[in-house]
Amino acid sequence: MKRGRSPGRVVVALIAVTALVPLVAFVALVATVRPVGAATPSLGDSGWSPALPNDFPDPSVLYWNGTYYGFATQSFSTGPVTNIQVATSSDGVHWTPSGIDALPVLPPWAETGDTWAPSVAYDAVDGEFVMYYTATEASTGAQCIGVATAPGNDPTGPY
Repeated sequence: MKRGRSPGRVVVALIAVTALVPLVAFVALVATVRPVGAATPSLGDSGWSPALPNDFPDPSVLYWNGTYYGFATQSFSTGPVTNIQVATSSDGVHWTPSGIDALPVLPPWAETGDTWAPSVAYDAVDGEFVMYYTATEASTGAQCIGVATAPGNDPTGPY
């Protein structure tokens, strides 16, 4: 009998890796990317809090034109569902929720209320921001990776 990986285990492993990549990217960016001349607080400093104290899961960070932009999984905590939350910071430590939904309209295939682990990058070739995110496909319940774009003048979208 030939042994091998079952398709179910491969899918579970891919989903787990997809969930971890934005978290690792957030930690790496907050720990290493600073504007020129910005002081880097020590981890023991009482002012070190590179995360929001509220519902802001699965974050990723983009540093663009002197501002850090944090993108996070949907939120149900205040009013209607926000698909992709946005927060900003001038120093990568002190964050302010923007109240913006970077992905206000989901594609028809995606289930509302199950959008998570966004990551945004700037595409210099096309002059636009590209967001990758995970969403549940409404018809099958499968986890899928979506992609959306926004014009290159504002990383908060809308995508």
